[in-house]
Amino acid sequence: MQQWPNVKSKIKFREASRWFWFTNMVKDAEELLEPGKEYTVSSLSLGSSWCGVVLEELPEHQFSLSWFEYPRELTTEEVKEFETGPGARRCNIEVLETRRKERKENER
Repeated sequence: MQQWPNVKSKIKFREASRWFWFTNMVKDAEELLEPGKEYTVSSLSLGSSWCGVVLEELPEHQFSLSWFEYPRELTTEEVKEFETGPGARRCNIEVLETRRKERKENER
């Protein structure tokens, strides 16, 4: 299972969500990150409602992991655990929603 990207792995920036609580992060992402460009994961932090990522290229800033693409493989059992388990968090649900969307697009 790969739920989160590994430290030192590459992730690709998509875009910053306008509907994100920390507007300073949205502003930083819009000014500092380039859509389609790959960045290197320095560290991750899991919050109660979002997942933060610090990039090696910009160590003084934190961004939302949901703004990036990275490989994710989830089994049916893992999906069930993330949806119903005691440790289910908002960022897990975002990962699942993104993965489901990707699967639907690939089925077309």
